[in-house]
Amino acid sequence: MQISKSQFSTVVADILCLAAVGIPILLLKYLGQAAKKGFFCSDDSLRHPYFDSTIPTTVNVSVSYGIPLTIIILTHISQLCCGRTNTLRSVIRNIYQDCIFFILGVFTVQLLSGVCKLSSGRLRPHFIAVCRPDIEFTSQICGTWDNPVYVTNFTCSGNSDLFPNESTRTHRIRESRLSFLSGHTSLACYGMTFGVFFLQTRTKKIRASTLAVGLLQAMMMIYATYCSLSRVADNKHHPTDVGAGAVLGSALALGIVYCASRRDRAKYTTGSDSNRRVTEIESKVP
Repeated sequence: MQISKSQFSTVVADILCLAAVGIPILLLKYLGQAAKKGFFCSDDSLRHPYFDSTIPTTVNVSVSYGIPLTIIILTHISQLCCGRTNTLRSVIRNIYQDCIFFILGVFTVQLLSGVCKLSSGRLRPHFIAVCRPDIEFTSQICGTWDNPVYVTNFTCSGNSDLFPNESTRTHRIRESRLSFLSGHTSLACYGMTFGVFFLQTRTKKIRASTLAVGLLQAMMMIYATYCSLSRVADNKHHPTDVGAGAVLGSALALGIVYCASRRDRAKYTTGSDSNRRVTEIESKVP
């Protein structure tokens, strides 16, 4: 299968666009510094114990990327098998275009999540347990119940009992300032919402079991819900952080699926018009 110059240029342009979104994600993740926020000593929402994640980042990334991409590939292959698409070349082109749309959307979600985390600098529910501020919680520093003091002059000494390794301890201290919004939730909700609505719009074109598709959609929404709730249960985020992440991920997924659907409708309409013009010309030929 040969690739024309225009197709090669399109692929290069797509890669550059993804890099323009993907590189800032890495810069924010490894070089960005969160806004420094203080706390009230009496704020019990920051005194929860530290727990490991029920769904680790690697698992969430694998599921949130892997399931939608698999759905895209299998859906287009099914269209080929059912005769909705005539050539393997068109199937590959459609898979590529939908995957590019999906990846651009998921990169955008992660970039926006990173920007929100660093700019807000909201403290996680386990902040006190992880940070171990080098202050004495006395009335001179914290103030009184009716006149509390917003503490900003402190340094995190870190919890060596939880994190004996110094690099891990430093990493966790930095992460303890990145509560808003939930990156796990935004990524899971984007991937699963994309998968649900992609199936909803594409399986109409193929002979697919309505019950099987509905079961798969339900399982994806269950995963997104469970992942979101686990972030609160694990004391990683406040409920509002999870709600904001769910809104961000779901909204962007709906927008991406809508854009992809409009592209397909435009392509279908253009193709139908072209075929109709060819038919009219052929009918006029003696």
